[in-house]
Amino acid sequence: MLAARRTSNRLVWASPSASAAMSTSVPSTSTRAKPPCRPFAWFRPAFWSDAAPGMAVPLLRSSGAPPWVTLFATRIAVQGNIMPPRRTQAGFTLLELLVVLVIAGLLLGLVPPAAGRGSDGVRLRAAAQALAGSIALARSEAVLTNAEAAFALDLAARRFGIAGQRLEGSLDADLRVALTTDARSVLPGGAGNAGRGEIRFRPDGGSPGGELRVANRAGAMTIRVDWLTGRTRILRDPA
Repeated sequence: MLAARRTSNRLVWASPSASAAMSTSVPSTSTRAKPPCRPFAWFRPAFWSDAAPGMAVPLLRSSGAPPWVTLFATRIAVQGNIMPPRRTQAGFTLLELLVVLVIAGLLLGLVPPAAGRGSDGVRLRAAAQALAGSIALARSEAVLTNAEAAFALDLAARRFGIAGQRLEGSLDADLRVALTTDARSVLPGGAGNAGRGEIRFRPDGGSPGGELRVANRAGAMTIRVDWLTGRTRILRDPA
């Protein structure tokens, strides 16, 4: 004979023996709570807890972790922490910042004089090369025209070039120039033929010779004209 049994708001027809077996085998939900579903519950206390690395092994064992995980945790506990401790980044003190600012100010104060000396040296070399080039051009003029030619220097106007032509070259205001030729010196300030001087060249390129000295804050250079061949050389004066 079938008996009606209400299960979860539904009527289920079963035999008396089956209903008795179900009543004895299925525990009541009111007396036994179903455990919550927590996948990888053994993994969380070991790696996400604040416990020390040495406590990870007993936590894993008590959580039912696999043996290989327990072995891995044991090795890490022996070697050290799972994550290295964070280093606290200390800030700079006010005294340290002041020392850095003072040193930076001193370095910046030294940069302009050094840069100025470098630019003076560049302008000194450029002026010496320009004067030497003009002297060599006057020599070439004498050879090509088969006539005497001369390099002319006008310190009053601070100009230089080939004598008898327009003096194309110019001298900087801070450049000191002195010309010595034929036992006569042409110096700034109008000394020596009113501040004018020449280095003459013969048609064969020869010359009586002479020296032209230029100087500024970076140093001095001498342009020497050979008295026999008329060729020019630029020499750096010793400091």
